Amino acid sequence: VQGTFRKQGNIKTPRYFLSTTALEENNFSYTVGYHKKRWGAEVFYAQFNTRIGIFSGSHIGNLTDLNYAFTNDVNYDTASFSYRISRPYQDVGHELMKTKFHFHTGKRSRVTINYAYQYNVRKEFDKDKSLNDSIAALNLPDLDYRIETQLGEVVWDHDNIRSFRGMVGATVMHQENVYRGRYFIPNYINNNLGAFFIERFIRQKFELETALRYDKKMLTAYLWENNVVIHPQFNFDGVSWNSGLVVKPDSLHKILFNSGFAWRAPAVNELFSDGLHHGAASIEKGDRTLKAERAWNSVLTFSRTTKNVRIECSFHANYIRDFIYQVPGSIPQLSIKGAFPVFYFRQTNALISGIDLTGRFLLTRSIEFFVNGMYLHGENLNQHQPLIFMPANRVSGKLKWNFNGRKKFLEPFVQSEVSCVARQNRVPEGLDYKSPPSAYALVGISGGGKFKWGKQEISIFAGVNNLLNARYRDYLDRFRYFCDAPGRNVFLRLSTRF
Repeated sequence: VQGTFRKQGNIKTPRYFLSTTALEENNFSYTVGYHKKRWGAEVFYAQFNTRIGIFSGSHIGNLTDLNYAFTNDVNYDTASFSYRISRPYQDVGHELMKTKFHFHTGKRSRVTINYAYQYNVRKEFDKDKSLNDSIAALNLPDLDYRIETQLGEVVWDHDNIRSFRGMVGATVMHQENVYRGRYFIPNYINNNLGAFFIERFIRQKFELETALRYDKKMLTAYLWENNVVIHPQFNFDGVSWNSGLVVKPDSLHKILFNSGFAWRAPAVNELFSDGLHHGAASIEKGDRTLKAERAWNSVLTFSRTTKNVRIECSFHANYIRDFIYQVPGSIPQLSIKGAFPVFYFRQTNALISGIDLTGRFLLTRSIEFFVNGMYLHGENLNQHQPLIFMPANRVSGKLKWNFNGRKKFLEPFVQSEVSCVARQNRVPEGLDYKSPPSAYALVGISGGGKFKWGKQEISIFAGVNNLLNARYRDYLDRFRYFCDAPGRNVFLRLSTRF
């Protein structure tokens, strides 16, 4: 049995509070299981409920104020600290029930049957109430989504049999969406069918794995158009495959190569969205002519592990035909709900490649140094220009001191971390509403350990993120058009296991 409660006040940037960004959340879940030697069953239930305030300075009433937000560092809609959640905000409720049953078909094989049911309710409340006083008094949501999803899965898997290990299975999903109020995406029924197998061959010096999957997606939308209810239908299907090889020439080195083909059908919002994306403070326009994405990807990884050093470097390349992405419109749009930036879903052929680097160095018996780095290069092949909205390159380093514990305080440590994010300079010229933000660096410090309280062991973890209270905006954050990112964050966490 598990439960959580969370209450958060307005978020503060280094210079000002963001109005209406408070949050409340309460969740609980429980699991019941019964297991015998050759079979077992489990039931899991969870409920998630949250009310999320949305920065009111991102829901702007006219184009003049919107352009002011684009061109100025300080948003006009700032506030003081408060736990009050007022418009605009969202109410979200999510219910999940899963059942799992397995039985053994031999000494090293078993069948697992899963069934899951999900029900999601999302209510969106705009910044301003209705001008009709009687309707405004009801405080009804401006948009109300109800999504119901059922998923079934049957899998047969086996452990090592003559160096082979793998599984084969099938899945089916049925999903229905209805909405009330303002249109953003239509009512729809979505059915998915899939079948797959994975097999791995394991030896001392190498491992070989291959996988194959077939999926079919059938989507029917229901929407009101030209005073008539229409129900366009879409059918997508395809095969995905993947093969990987791990070579271990000795105990210190490992080489991994992975290559495969995958596809993805366009989502409902990519096809049909036409209106205000409430939580992202933007208007989005779908495209019903979108095709399925089809991608070829390859990854090559080298790693070296010794007593004091572990380094891993990965090179990856992805060619994606008909890559679905968003592109800003030429001008913002003024609607009855206010003025918002506009984004259109488009397709292109794209090449996304890069390098990931991780390392761990034991400098002394008690001091460790960790480093992580990422370089990413996205290219729009059809237009011969950089691919918009790609993550900026970044690197981070962490120094950790581990101390000798005492009788009452175990595994104490202190660590400091610096994360550096570069400015994203590879953007199509003049295409975005606001230039990419400057490079930034964030400093954090934290520490913790475990202490005994009688027979009970309690873990403590405390620290400060963005210690220097640096001003910054992240390129992929849609709210960078309106405000700075959160400033210094001090935290304390206590946990125990009974």
